[in-house]
Amino acid sequence: MPDGEGEDRGGEGAGQHGGAQSGAGHDGGGVAGEVDDLRELRDTRENAEAAQGEVTVRWAYEIVGPALAGAVVLAILIALG
Repeated sequence: MPDGEGEDRGGEGAGQHGGAQSGAGHDGGGVAGEVDDLRELRDTRENAEAAQGEVTVRWAYEIVGPALAGAVVLAILIALG
């Protein structure tokens, strides 16, 4: 594979499509290389309009549904226990 082909090095939309992959496409930098990439991404994107404002956390059905189902199953197992 030629150099640079298939690599995702961040840039526009990096947070949306897995910009930091687990070692894929890196030339042996290891964890230190990953951290350097994340720091570089932070430094280049810190003034972007999308990076401004407060962080918000919202619940999603993908999280609440399984958590609620697990709580119900746990309650049933404890009651039958």
